[in-house]
Amino acid sequence: CGGVPGLALMLSFPPGAAASDTPSCDPQAAPIVGGSARVQRQGQMLVYQCPAGQFPYPTPIRELEEMSGCWEVSEGHGGAPRTDHSPVPAAIQCPGPLEFDNGHFHPRQPRYNISQTLTFECFEGYTLRGPHNRTCLPNGKWSGGTAICDDGEGQCPDPGIPIGATKDGQLYRVEDRVRYRCGRGLVMFGSKERTCQESGAWSGTQPECRDPSTYDTPEEVSSAFIGGSSRPLTPPLSAAENVKRKIVIEAGGSMNIYLVLDASDSVGEGNFSRARDVLVQLIEKVGTPPKTPGTPTIP
Repeated sequence: CGGVPGLALMLSFPPGAAASDTPSCDPQAAPIVGGSARVQRQGQMLVYQCPAGQFPYPTPIRELEEMSGCWEVSEGHGGAPRTDHSPVPAAIQCPGPLEFDNGHFHPRQPRYNISQTLTFECFEGYTLRGPHNRTCLPNGKWSGGTAICDDGEGQCPDPGIPIGATKDGQLYRVEDRVRYRCGRGLVMFGSKERTCQESGAWSGTQPECRDPSTYDTPEEVSSAFIGGSSRPLTPPLSAAENVKRKIVIEAGGSMNIYLVLDASDSVGEGNFSRARDVLVQLIEKVGTPPKTPGTPTIP
């Protein structure tokens, strides 16, 4: 990997000190080899980015300490020791299964590289629900849903064990509960505890154990956002209809429109401010009463 264009490396070391032992105090002098670094917050923060399939190890962000004027030490990825050094690109990997009830999987590894595939099979008398194969994706997630081997004996179906998690609870009758924990260094998304309900469904949502380097793709965010709506805003339309159609708000009715802004540090203050200003103008335009009496429309 080569150096980062536009970032000059200017370091000075006391006699006998090695380059790797001394942190830089120059806001422009902490690049990531093979990646890129952007200065934000008026030179107070560095945000690191890597090519697809990699992440900045041990941290994607470093801040300038006010007292020393040097880049602060950062806690390592997954609980690794703190370090004074600039991050380096590391390969994104997917976590391995910690438990799998009533069946087996292969290959057995603690972590899996991108494009590697896990294969699940059930013992005799159990039926596989979910995918037979799951593939490690470039964003650190596994393709498909949780693979579950179920015998159909419970009042609720076997809730399964997400990859990277352990489960407490083996009874699936009404009011029975299961509890999940993620392996070391993984973060849980979803319900830590679920209860078997009279309807035969589990409360909450299926948990997921993610590595801190995992990220959501734009397609996943869009799907989750749309799926979370109580109803679709409009029925499917042809290209011609989309050009001509206007969303009409019925008299006495209402429509909830959600506008989302990403406030992550990596977005940057300038991009965030511009996006916010655009949304403010949009809201003001949408909220402006029509010039002529009648049903308001949104172009």
